[in-house]
Amino acid sequence: MMKFRDTRGDTLIEVLLAMAILTVMIVGAIGVMNFGAANNQTAVEHSQVRSAINGQTAMLQYLRDDYMVQFGQPLAGSAGAEWATIIGPSYLNTGAMPAIDDASCAPINAAKAFYLDGNALNPAGTVTKYTGALPATYAQPGQGLWVEAFRVVGTNPSEAAVDFLIRGCWSATYNAPLQQETTITRLYDGK
Repeated sequence: MMKFRDTRGDTLIEVLLAMAILTVMIVGAIGVMNFGAANNQTAVEHSQVRSAINGQTAMLQYLRDDYMVQFGQPLAGSAGAEWATIIGPSYLNTGAMPAIDDASCAPINAAKAFYLDGNALNPAGTVTKYTGALPATYAQPGQGLWVEAFRVVGTNPSEAAVDFLIRGCWSATYNAPLQQETTITRLYDGK
């Protein structure tokens, strides 16, 4: 028969110390995973807002192009008529565009802020007054995403232009700071 020589297992203290170290490592790994997931979610939200901003820009270009094709005399109900509405007094700000306040998530002139509400039946979009509604998730047209139009001053009258400030503001998931996406697009209308 073989005799075991002074073999002993791990003490309770050693097992508890090993479990404590393993717990700290697991909690740290979960924290890193949560941080990564929050960054991924914020990146997805920025991509979605950027896509919505690009959609607003594309609709503005389409409206302007239809207006130009109709030689500045758009037919009632046409896309060009929507452009005429945008460059009319209800939505067009006069004077140069002021500096954008990154700390604020409000239109420069809320009374003239709008968005284009496009859908499958009306892909060109309809000019809709922005009410300042906050988004449930990321900024979408009419909910944290708006457009403001500013007549470019000092340009040659035959090259009249409008600068469109398109902004999206929303509270990111995971209690991140206020998120923003901004684009300025200049469109010439030949007035």
